[in-house]
Amino acid sequence: MRRTRALVLLLAGLLGISLTACVNPNAIGVQNYGSVVGVVVDARTQKPISGAYVTIAGNSIVADPNGGFVFPKVPEGTQTLSVTAGGYNTFSTEVQVVQGTNTTVPTVSLQPVS
Repeated sequence: MRRTRALVLLLAGLLGISLTACVNPNAIGVQNYGSVVGVVVDARTQKPISGAYVTIAGNSIVADPNGGFVFPKVPEGTQTLSVTAGGYNTFSTEVQVVQGTNTTVPTVSLQPVS
């Protein structure tokens, strides 16, 4: 009898969570995402900066050999993109991420440290 009652309560709770998600998807943490892509280059030479450290929305990656980077799942809204590389000044900019779209960042030109 106790097991049956516990199972009924568990199922009722799960059904309640499911119904809440139907009414308000954000109630259980559903988030809308877009992607952010770009390229990092040296401001003087315009050559790609391989290995630049790129951060957005708490996620970090290293730019590929062509200076490229792709963040496939970034929460929609205004996000801060930061780029650092040895021997260069840090670069930061605000990026508007739109659900279901690729947001292409204008070429990030890092200034060498003087």
